[in-house]
Amino acid sequence: MMFRLVVLSVFVAFVSADVSHLLRGNRPQVPGKFIAILRSDSDISPDGSYHYSYETENGIAAQERGSLKSLPEGAGTAAQGSYQYISPEGVPVSVQYIVLAAIVSLAACLPPVPNQYLVQKQPAILRSYSDIKPDGSYRYSYQTENGIVAQERGYQRYLPSGAGTVARGSYRYTSPEGRPIVVSYVADQNGFRPISSALPTPPPVPAAILRALDYIARQKSEASTAKN
Repeated sequence: MMFRLVVLSVFVAFVSADVSHLLRGNRPQVPGKFIAILRSDSDISPDGSYHYSYETENGIAAQERGSLKSLPEGAGTAAQGSYQYISPEGVPVSVQYIVLAAIVSLAACLPPVPNQYLVQKQPAILRSYSDIKPDGSYRYSYQTENGIVAQERGYQRYLPSGAGTVARGSYRYTSPEGRPIVVSYVADQNGFRPISSALPTPPPVPAAILRALDYIARQKSEASTAKN
């Protein structure tokens, strides 16, 4: 990590000072023209050593090799490389460099990463199926190794507001507390309507409120009868 930052700082300083050199070389620049890469090669070995090189059509050529080293500060990377380009005045410019940096020196300065931000393993898909018909109907289903299962079927329907889709499906998974969660649903012109024992339900209406609502309804009915 530290090696990468050091190399970038060297390269950025070079680009900020001579970015026009890199983009133009000694040729007229065509507005909006993409600079083609004529040659590119890179390799990373299991022992951590690596090399890369590239060359562009406007005269930029660069190469670098690096390997892991044991330094007094801890594990680190040693790298050496070079780059060359042609200045606007037509002068060939060539730069060679050597970088030796400890990796752990930067890591020691960083705060610990919270668990929720650590990279988690991507669950494998054990089963997957999908099919779309010419009439717009479809169905799909899948299952992952961490216990997620989902399926859905749908078809096109013409509604007063225009063409739409009616879908029915379900999915299930295991909550972090180990509780199986199953949800089935319907989605149509009336919206998305899920059904599950895991969904919150409103508390029952108190008996006093029910009596009050019934009294109000009777009063409205009696008033309407008296007017007639």
